Amino acid sequence: MLNIRRIQVNDNGSIEQIIKDCLIEFGGNRAGLAWEDESLHDLDHYYNDGKDRAYWVVEEEGGIVGGCGIASFNGLDNVCELQKMYLSGCVRGTGIAAELLQVALDFAKLHYEKCYLET
Repeated sequence: MLNIRRIQVNDNGSIEQIIKDCLIEFGGNRAGLAWEDESLHDLDHYYNDGKDRAYWVVEEEGGIVGGCGIASFNGLDNVCELQKMYLSGCVRGTGIAAELLQVALDFAKLHYEKCYLET
């Protein structure tokens, strides 16, 4: 059973490893990309340190298998960015990405007018 919930401090290592594994898998482990984000090892602090940003993890049988976040885009008050959406290969194709995206966008609608996505 897959469960989507807000990130907690004890999730940091697991989601960081998933992000890094995905970046390696898809060739994103290089300068200028999420690979170098300073917040990567401390996502719970970054995303839980404001009412207008959040990060959710996907949990399966007590283990983290993915996640994504919403935060302000370039400091703009009315535009957010969908950030760090990564899923382990074991849950890709299950439909959980669509559910995770909906949770994030529902949150975004409460705080922003537009959402930026960089792929």
